[in-house]
Amino acid sequence: MECLVQHFRPALERNEFDFAAVAGEWSALKACVTANNFRHLDPLILWHRMFTGFEDQFPNILMLVEIILILQLETATVEQGFSAMKRVKNDWRSRVLTIYMGKPEIPVGKSNGSCRSIWEASENMGCDLR
Repeated sequence: MECLVQHFRPALERNEFDFAAVAGEWSALKACVTANNFRHLDPLILWHRMFTGFEDQFPNILMLVEIILILQLETATVEQGFSAMKRVKNDWRSRVLTIYMGKPEIPVGKSNGSCRSIWEASENMGCDLR
């Protein structure tokens, strides 16, 4: 718990996180889960119950959990963006280079004509640049 608190310290400080109370809240949360027989619950259901029924008892722990849950979504979104960029940069550039090299009559310096020629050449070769 201490490692997470230290890692997210700047974000927690901006949101009135009580660093002194977090250790006690963590112990109380574990006791609450055991006392209410929540151990058998799916983690999503457990955290939903914690956020809807115990937000006043464990505000600091729930703030930390919320940051961790959001972080996973943000990381996945960024990774998807990088994967898409990688596909576009590698596959599309390779196709354009192949098409361009295969059509030496493409006029240099005339962008509209060049783009049209590349597009037509890609269709003739069976490439889909859309």
